[in-house]
Amino acid sequence: MKKLCAFIVLFCAMCCACRLGYAETPLQTCPPAGYTTNNAWDYSMGYRFTPNVNGQITKLGGYFSGTKWVRLYDASYTLLASAQVMSAYNWVYTSITPVSVTSGATYYVVVEVASSGGVFNTYTTPNTCGNVTMNASTYQTPSGTFNSGHAETPSYMYGLVDVEFTVGGGASAFLLGGD
Repeated sequence: MKKLCAFIVLFCAMCCACRLGYAETPLQTCPPAGYTTNNAWDYSMGYRFTPNVNGQITKLGGYFSGTKWVRLYDASYTLLASAQVMSAYNWVYTSITPVSVTSGATYYVVVEVASSGGVFNTYTTPNTCGNVTMNASTYQTPSGTFNSGHAETPSYMYGLVDVEFTVGGGASAFLLGGD
């Protein structure tokens, strides 16, 4: 019985779709084909997304230039988390207190571009990457503002901001009993 239980645990751990604690970075993993950089926009920019399984957002990050505020909102535009991220046109993530997210619910991740270091390119949404669907790119002016007045596009990805999504809410260890 112990061998059978150990096999089942090992098999599930090898499958990224069901492995607890498996971290995904949807936009970094499925990025636009190339980037247009050095845009001086006074906007908050990012994307609307839906987790396809329950999990947690454990980091906020992106690909831009400078030190920027990255923020996570729910569908009611309630701020769930924020972090300062420093990037020099490379993918960088900052840890946050984990935020539980629900399969099928709507969330937003945005970066305050603040008139320097903005990035974009053409991109088709919706796009499912791993266990997260990026539904549309979002943007709103001025930088630091994000609410129901934002605009969306299915044809571009503005801001190149991202989350680290952890399937199932973090790593876990357990022991199955029996002989």
